[in-house]
Amino acid sequence: MIQTKQTVLLWLAAILPASLFKLTIASSAEQTETGIFADGVFTLGESTPSLIAYILAAVITIATSLLYKNRALQVKTAWVSFLVLLVGMPLAIFMSINGTEAIARPGIAALLVLVFSLVLIYLSVRFIKKDIAIVKSMDRLR
Repeated sequence: MIQTKQTVLLWLAAILPASLFKLTIASSAEQTETGIFADGVFTLGESTPSLIAYILAAVITIATSLLYKNRALQVKTAWVSFLVLLVGMPLAIFMSINGTEAIARPGIAALLVLVFSLVLIYLSVRFIKKDIAIVKSMDRLR
């Protein structure tokens, strides 16, 4: 029972960005003949770097939830997942959009999804640290 909050938060943080496959990450007023803005919108599945960054962040986050026996390692891998979402996803999206000649407008829904995932990971790290403190206090009592 001690690990349930973190697990739920980490799984939500891993699964939530999957909505970016349908949500518009960026849009352009002018459609290009080829490339990611051929239909005027850019979603997660249209770019290999952003897809790899999302899958990497999701796998690390799910693996973090399974490391409940080693909480110190769980905190470290949660921060790695946080950094991949914080830096990797926007960088991959920027790399995908950079080569196009269309002017891209970022989608607010994609930004909200990423921020919400980052908040969930941060909260899970706080709960993990609270668990560490509880276990240490119980060890002192023995």
